Amino acid sequence: TQSTWAEYMGIQIKMNHVNDGQKERTDSALECVKLKRESYRVEIRKEQVSEMIERRRMKSLAHNPDGDSSLFANLSFDERKTFIEENAKRFLEAAEAKERQLTIDALIALRQLVSSTQPPSAVPVVKAGIVPKLLRLLSYEFIAETKMQEEASWIILNISSVDSNLIELLVDLGAVEKLVDLIDSPNLTVSDNSLWTLANISGDLPYFRDCVLETKGLFDKIIAHFERFGSLSEEGQRNLVWLVANLTRKPYPAYEAVYPFLAYLVEILSKEDLVEDVVLEIFKALTHLTADGDQQVEEALEVDVVKPLFKIIKSSKDEILTAALRLLVNLTSADDSITQKLLDLGVLQLLEEVIENPYRAVRVNAIWTLSNILAGNDSQIDAAVETKLLQKVEEQMIQGEEEILKETLHCFSNMLIKARSDQISTFVREYQVIEKLLSFLERGNPKAKVKAIEGLECILEDGKWSEGGANHYAEYIESLGGRRTLEHLASLPDEKVSSCLLYTSDAADDLLCVDLGGRRIIKKK
Repeated sequence: TQSTWAEYMGIQIKMNHVNDGQKERTDSALECVKLKRESYRVEIRKEQVSEMIERRRMKSLAHNPDGDSSLFANLSFDERKTFIEENAKRFLEAAEAKERQLTIDALIALRQLVSSTQPPSAVPVVKAGIVPKLLRLLSYEFIAETKMQEEASWIILNISSVDSNLIELLVDLGAVEKLVDLIDSPNLTVSDNSLWTLANISGDLPYFRDCVLETKGLFDKIIAHFERFGSLSEEGQRNLVWLVANLTRKPYPAYEAVYPFLAYLVEILSKEDLVEDVVLEIFKALTHLTADGDQQVEEALEVDVVKPLFKIIKSSKDEILTAALRLLVNLTSADDSITQKLLDLGVLQLLEEVIENPYRAVRVNAIWTLSNILAGNDSQIDAAVETKLLQKVEEQMIQGEEEILKETLHCFSNMLIKARSDQISTFVREYQVIEKLLSFLERGNPKAKVKAIEGLECILEDGKWSEGGANHYAEYIESLGGRRTLEHLASLPDEKVSSCLLYTSDAADDLLCVDLGGRRIIKKK
C-alpha cells in the first residue's frame, strides 16, 4: 500500500468537499470560485477606489468660472455662513420677484462661496433652504436661462462633492431625474456638470448608484454621448467615462443593464490622443465589466478589446500601464479556452516586456496575470515555463517586497494545480518550489500560509504514487523541517491561523490534523 502524507508524516489533510471528502485536481474544482480573490486584496482595492472617487469628487470645489473666489478664501466659518445666508435670501427674493440679473448675481456669489473653501461651504447653503429652488432652475423650463442654469449646476455639483448626507438630500429632492434630463442640454457646461454630478452620486453609496442607473432615459442619453464622443469637450469625455466607471463598480449591477457600454468603451479606447484621465476611467469601467464571469470576458474578446489593450501595454507606463494590466488580470481569470486565445495572441511575450518594470504596481499585476495563466492546463503551464518568466519571478522574490511576494506565492502554488507528474518533478528540482512554499509557512500571513499548504498538498498528492511505496516528497519536506513548521502553526492560538490549521490531539496516536476549510486552488480575481 502506498503511503499518503498522513501515513508517512502523521498528518491528516481534511478536504471539505461536497462529495466523498477527497481532493479532486480537476476542472470542476477550479471552476467553482476561480474569480474570487483574497480579502486583503479586495480591501486594498476598495481603499484605492475610495481615494480615487474622493479626489475626483473634490476637483469641482477648486473650479471657479469667471469670478475671483479668493475674496472668500480667508473668511471664518461664521463669516462665510453670514455671507451665504445673506445671498441665499437675495437669491430667493430675486427669484420670487423674477429679477433675472439679481438672481444671477446672487447665484454667482453663492457659487464662489461654495467653491472657495476647504472644507466646502455647501452645508450652510443647504441649511439656507435654497436647494429645492436651485433644482427647479435645472428644469427644462429654464433651458433658455443659460447663465442661471450654469450657476445653479455648479452649486449643485459642489454640494454633491461633500458627503453622503448631502447626496441623499439631492436624491430625495429628485435631483437625479433633473440631472439626467440635462445630460443632453445644448449648454455644454450644464451638460458636463450634469454628468459630473451624476458621477459624484454614483460614486458614493451603492444605493445612490442604483438610483441613478434605474432612472428613465439615462441609458439612451449615455449611448448618445458615446456615439458623439469625439465632439464632446475634454471635460465631457472625462465625466462620461467616469460616470460609466462608477455605474459599473462593485457591488456589480445586473450585467444586462450595463453590458452595452462594453463595445463603446473598447471603441473609444482604440482612439488616438485620449487624455490620461479618460484612459484610466475606461480601464476602470472595463475591469468592472469583465470581473464577474467567463461570459463577460468572452464578450470583451468578441469586441476586440485585446488589440487596443496590448497596444497600450506596449506603449504606456506607470498608472495607465497598471490599469491596463489589471484588465488583463481579469481576462486571464476566465476558463482555459479563453486563456488559450490570449496565449495565441502573445500575452506571454507581452508579460516578458513588463514583468521587470521599475513601477511596483506594474510588476504586481504582471505576476498576478502570470499566476492566472499558470492555473491553466498542462500545455499552458509548459508555454509559460518556456518563456523564462518564472526565472524573472524568482528574481523579484529576492527584493522581498510584500505585494510581490504574495503574487509570486500564487504563481508557484497555482502552477501545481493541473501539472503533470513530470512537471511537478521539474518544479521541485529546478525551481525549488518546496523550499519556496515552506518559506511562506514561516513568514507569510494566514492566507499566504493556506495558499502555501495548497501547493504542498498538490505535490504530496502526486508523490503518493511514487515507486517503492514511500512518498519521496513527504520525506523531503520532513528533511527540510516542514513537519515541525506545520506542528508549530497548528498550535498557534491566533484565530486566523487556527481557521486554516486545526490541531487536534488523539489519545491513541496523537495525529496532527490539518483542516484546509473547504477552499480550492483557483485562478485569482
